Amino acid sequence: LTFNIDKLLSRGSGVSIRGHASQMDLSSDGEQISYTTPIMSGLQAAVSYAPNGRESFDGFETTASTIDSNIFAASAKYTGKAGDIGYRFGGGYTTSEEGAVTKEDDAQWMVGAAITQGPYQLSASFNKREEANTGTVSTVDESDTISVGFKMSMGASTYSLAYSNTEASSEVAAVDGDNTSVFVLAMRRSLGKGVKWHNTLYYLDSENGGPTLAVEGNDGFALTTGIQVKF
Repeated sequence: LTFNIDKLLSRGSGVSIRGHASQMDLSSDGEQISYTTPIMSGLQAAVSYAPNGRESFDGFETTASTIDSNIFAASAKYTGKAGDIGYRFGGGYTTSEEGAVTKEDDAQWMVGAAITQGPYQLSASFNKREEANTGTVSTVDESDTISVGFKMSMGASTYSLAYSNTEASSEVAAVDGDNTSVFVLAMRRSLGKGVKWHNTLYYLDSENGGPTLAVEGNDGFALTTGIQVKF
């Protein structure tokens, strides 16, 4: 729920400066090679390359004529401290060559930062997916995602509050202005060595941008709870 910049690369060649909802991924489970540098004076970087993204998360392979190829990703982070305040910030970029005929290449980028003082942590990130056209028609809308989060630790308990908003900008009237907001409130408590109890409350609000659509939006709540045991 709170910003964690420790892991630069996620599965595939997706750049992940991990946060509330900020993750970029173009290769899914496709085979890839990556390199992460050692931390030098607080600075660390990573690069990744995948020949294609044919294999998906569910194990199925997409049609060869539509898969992305030459998927490249790069990211960097810097971690430092000023007095009792810790901070870290970073950014990442990923792109690929589109397999579909006449479709523009995919591209995404993101930046993020977090500040920590004692038991408190404040974080924020921004993620942009670039618009892509197939011929003269917009087939992938541009979308901007802003995420913010706050975490507080009190004894054996940790409380988190996060908010994420994604808005689409498109030449297609029915898509332009589509907006999705997610609120997350969570509590985690240590019950003993290796045992943690967690509860998370979600609220999602989705609104369609097209004023003539029959369904203008949707919203709902979800609650999860569980106990994690580590040996």
